[in-house]
Amino acid sequence: MGRRQTQKLIAETSPRPALIATFMSPLLDVLPSELLLLIISLLSIADTQTLRQTCRTLCQLTHDKSLWLARLDHIRQLGDTPLPPPLCDPIFVAAEFSSRAIESAVISATRSTDSWLHPREMVPLIPAVHGQVIAGLEIFLDKWLLVVYLSGRAQLWDMANRDSVATLDLGHGAWSYFGCLTSGKIMLAMSSVETETFLYTVDSTGFTLLGSFRCAEDRTVRAIDAERHLVVCHSATPELSVICWDDQAKWTIPLDDTEEMYNNVLAVHLLGSHILAIRARTVELHPWPQVPSLVMVHRLPSALGPASICVSDPIPSSADNSYTIFILSNGINHLSLYKVLVSGGTMDVSLAGAMRPDNSKHLFISAHALGLRAGRAMWVERQRSTIARRVNLCTLSQRREAWHEMAANGAVVFTLASYDLRDDLTHCALAEVSGRIAFGNRAGAVFLLENKRLQG
Repeated sequence: MGRRQTQKLIAETSPRPALIATFMSPLLDVLPSELLLLIISLLSIADTQTLRQTCRTLCQLTHDKSLWLARLDHIRQLGDTPLPPPLCDPIFVAAEFSSRAIESAVISATRSTDSWLHPREMVPLIPAVHGQVIAGLEIFLDKWLLVVYLSGRAQLWDMANRDSVATLDLGHGAWSYFGCLTSGKIMLAMSSVETETFLYTVDSTGFTLLGSFRCAEDRTVRAIDAERHLVVCHSATPELSVICWDDQAKWTIPLDDTEEMYNNVLAVHLLGSHILAIRARTVELHPWPQVPSLVMVHRLPSALGPASICVSDPIPSSADNSYTIFILSNGINHLSLYKVLVSGGTMDVSLAGAMRPDNSKHLFISAHALGLRAGRAMWVERQRSTIARRVNLCTLSQRREAWHEMAANGAVVFTLASYDLRDDLTHCALAEVSGRIAFGNRAGAVFLLENKRLQG
């Protein structure tokens, strides 16, 4: 029997694995296991799991590591299903993972992709508290939700159990923050208008203070290097400051002069021996202090924002010192997706996608988010003549030359209708692999958007 005939038979019997098992029973002692694995690989994951319940031989074959490695390789080649690290890394060492671990990751990722664009429902997490204004939401490791308030209060939540596990309260005043995952640790920098910055590691046991430092002027933290105990800050002056939180040593990196035009630093990434500075009008690649190298500057045709931007993590390639970074810019009534390719000391910036509706003059975007590896994105839009806030999700292909038409590759998964402006969705966070979503509104309430299909 040829491959096409086998596929036809499986298509005719699917989703009835018992019939497939009946067909394969007389062949179990005749066909080699490699051919049986090939037949099983043509089944869906659900049918594969059902098939393993029919007999001992098929049970063993459906647990075979090569079967799930083949499925994983197929997912990696398609590039439209986010995977957790290190399964998504360019160089993946299969020997370091058991068959069960690979199977679990493949099943979870596939289910998340299948249900990604399905309707969702709102699940309250944190009620609004008078005087508590949300500064931002961050999701780490697809599990932890960090909620930071302008008042200096921060909470860590376990999204799966919907439980608050740690709280930080720095008292009164106005605070800005920067949160990131570095060296496997959740790091949080809290800066006050009095120019004092506190650095914490965050986990289920609480907020642990690592150190603090003061500056002569107000500075905003944009990057943290936990291994070298360094933070990268910027202020109103056109420069970056690299500060060691152990001994307060400081180095200065001058930025490109844009002739007094507004060009604030919006994000910073540390890429080996270089620093990538994403500014309102330029994208700049600078060497680390005291490292001789050329400075690369790309001037953008139009300013990023002006509302806000989301930046992916640096995505490494198989080549040494090569990274891809995506920037999702909110232009109030449209979105623009930029791709930055960094290789050694060179840089290339291009427009990789957009969301530009025909009725953009009557639409505005109140919040948006981009996955850490730019595999998924979301935004909240509202028509000026309606009270409905619509949550849109989309999938971004990881193929190198793909153009991302975000509206065409997405769907509206939730609609909130309210006359109360305090219900405007102003903050959002996205867990790319699991598909979890968190929102914060103008009143300070936080809630999750749960997938109805996964709940069922």
